[in-house]
Amino acid sequence: GYSAGRFSFNVRGGRCEGCEGCGANKLEMDFLAAIWVPCPICGAKRFNRETLDIRYKGKSIADVLEMDIQQALLHFENIPKIHDKLQTLHDVGLDYMKLGQPSPTLSGGEAQRIKLARELVKRSTGKTLYLLDEPTTGLHFADIKMLLSVLDNFVAAGNTVLVVEHNLDVIKTADWVIDLGPEGGAAGGRIVAEGTPETIAKQPDSHTGRSLKRYFSKQDKAVVKKPQRKAKLASQEIRVRGARQHNLKGIDVKIPRDAMTVCCGVSGSGKTSLAMDTIYAEGQRRYVESLSSYARQFVAQMQKPLLDQIEGLSPSVAIEQRHMGHTPRSTVGTVTEIYDYLRILIARTGAPHCPACDAMIGTQTADEIIERIVARPSGTQLYLLAPLTISVGEKYDALWEQVRARGYVRVRIDGQTYSIDQTPEIDRRRKHTVEVVVDRVTLRENTRSRVAESVETALGIGEGTIRVAVVDKEKDEDRWAVEIHSQHFACDQCGRSFEPLGPHHFSFNSPLGWCESCEGLGTETGTNLTALLRDGKLSLRKGAVSIWPNVDQKVSQWMLDALANQLELPVDLPFDELSQSARRAVLYGTGDTWLEVRPDRKQAKAKPPLFRFQYKGLYPALDEAARLSARFRGRMEHLLSEVECSQCSGSRLRDDASAVQFRGKTIADFCRLPLGMLRKEMGQWKLDPRERKIAGELVKEITNRVTFLCDVGLEYLSLARPAPSLSGGESQRIRLASQVGSGLCGVLYV
Repeated sequence: GYSAGRFSFNVRGGRCEGCEGCGANKLEMDFLAAIWVPCPICGAKRFNRETLDIRYKGKSIADVLEMDIQQALLHFENIPKIHDKLQTLHDVGLDYMKLGQPSPTLSGGEAQRIKLARELVKRSTGKTLYLLDEPTTGLHFADIKMLLSVLDNFVAAGNTVLVVEHNLDVIKTADWVIDLGPEGGAAGGRIVAEGTPETIAKQPDSHTGRSLKRYFSKQDKAVVKKPQRKAKLASQEIRVRGARQHNLKGIDVKIPRDAMTVCCGVSGSGKTSLAMDTIYAEGQRRYVESLSSYARQFVAQMQKPLLDQIEGLSPSVAIEQRHMGHTPRSTVGTVTEIYDYLRILIARTGAPHCPACDAMIGTQTADEIIERIVARPSGTQLYLLAPLTISVGEKYDALWEQVRARGYVRVRIDGQTYSIDQTPEIDRRRKHTVEVVVDRVTLRENTRSRVAESVETALGIGEGTIRVAVVDKEKDEDRWAVEIHSQHFACDQCGRSFEPLGPHHFSFNSPLGWCESCEGLGTETGTNLTALLRDGKLSLRKGAVSIWPNVDQKVSQWMLDALANQLELPVDLPFDELSQSARRAVLYGTGDTWLEVRPDRKQAKAKPPLFRFQYKGLYPALDEAARLSARFRGRMEHLLSEVECSQCSGSRLRDDASAVQFRGKTIADFCRLPLGMLRKEMGQWKLDPRERKIAGELVKEITNRVTFLCDVGLEYLSLARPAPSLSGGESQRIRLASQVGSGLCGVLYV
């Protein structure tokens, strides 16, 4: 029942809607050029699964588009309408082209031959006039030969071909030539000669005739080779004559190129006047003069130095011994531009997570959800569940009636499956997880259509969300692994919705990306963290937090075990290596979560815990103590300084951007790593083909820049280090690394 439009990637219904039939999705890369990434849904095949299931002689429409002309000729040899068109493409020499090749990728000769082939396949009238304007422009001689063969076929069929052309190969094969001139502009507009090419070649007043003459001459004149002049060698030195800038006394200097030259002398002897104010100033001024007048208005041009002559200059770059002028938001990452590449990498390949729940979020199409489900090993048993939303206090009886009316016989309540006729008594004052069991399926080769139908149904009932429970007979049902898929860009646990993030949302210099509390500074006035820590290289279990009393006692260790088990807090990792979320949990607490202390880890959950406690965090506890005690508040005054922002934990970014993870780390985690550790971490990344397409050049650029910084001895710095806090030597080495990493040749560094 499919129509022809089903197999067009320009029409809805048959095409893949993930890429709208393009086979690729466009990714904007901020200040870099946009790239096209193969569509992950259709695998660059342009059509949806149902369309690709239809085959002719074992080939789907996508397989046909991947054929070249020669293969398609054999495949469609019994379909005259298609075979004739393919034969025409074969006749004009396009055997190597694929049927699905995008037209923007065609060369000029290929595009022209396809246009001609379109005319050739039409039924010949013998009365058509073809007009071609300089068709050989940009074509190779072999392409011109092919073009002439096609034009001859037009004429042989009784048609007329009129060509405007300068190419002598075309002119000499013409049946009739009309030569206009004799010159151009006002001196043209007349017919100089007309006739066969041989007739034109005999006209001495025709430029075309004189050029054609050698084609018809029996004795061509030998081509005389002109003697080649030796290339002038590039200057081997920079020569300065009569330099009088500042206190220079008309000096003459020769500076060798491709070498390092040092200007030395006592303070005030004129070293800077020669190097910076004369040589660099003149090199920069000459370079700026080579730009257009429009570009020069954006570049500050230096004044011409006082000198008689200077030769052998190259484009000049100055690396001066001075502090860089930076705003409080400038960091090592922004100064070296590493952060700019890093934020594009995180924005385009990172996995969004909910800031509150730390759960992965994302949007998926129905096709993507189906593909992920059926990609599991054959024989896997699954429950396809549709979640139902019901508020605290609402009656469940009406809900069971609705489920029964839809024809479903099972529901899953808080991880346990019940028959719709045997649901347990439910406490309406508590929140429960209720799901409709849409289907119970065991994956086989022929179950895809059933899974697809059930997924569509579950998405409709669950308002765009489906849960997949993996049956594990060795575990209790409430401990089965449950995978959540959603068509909404929202957290399935807390329900918060998010907007898609781009690279600009990861910039703390823009209101689009910065934390509203600290406006991208990452700090606020509060208790200094260093005063609360004993040593950042110690773990929490070893006593990294100095104000935790008696951490060696058993009770304290039990409480640390509770933090580690229930919050997945790494208490045995050095504090400096904790992730942003772990540090935030230590500093700001775990909210209203009750932690249960069980000294015996094998103790059954049915038994009550030894005791329960809430962890408020270091900063909230100190604030509360300061409010309760004036004496304690006075003792804390010397601890106040610039501390990490309580909202963004020093990441400087809005909460949703700072929660995006790549390889298990957020952008703030990468920025806190010393450059030596960052280089080691990046060396361990294994990118899949899609990530390599998107981030291959980004990772290469970041790695190169980090390597140069490590090579000049800055492996101890981190990308989050504020630029104003750098020493003069560190600032200069960063500038040197940036210049060395640019890969320029023949540049004069001053």
